[in-house]
Amino acid sequence: MGASLDISKIKSERLDYTLFNETAGCFVVEAENEATAKQLFKNVPFAIIGKTQKQTILNVQNGKKNLV
Repeated sequence: MGASLDISKIKSERLDYTLFNETAGCFVVEAENEATAKQLFKNVPFAIIGKTQKQTILNVQNGKKNLV
């Protein structure tokens, strides 16, 4: 499995903090689909940052800029 992520969906002032800084209380969750994620997390701040994929490739973008 791989993933395609867009970190521009994470509110941060610095890209290096988004990529490498640990933030207490933050975690990544895989849900069946976006509707399920929105239902599960409707009462807490969250961001949908990407999707898993069958290809064994990790794509990380910041908006339209490809990072990894």
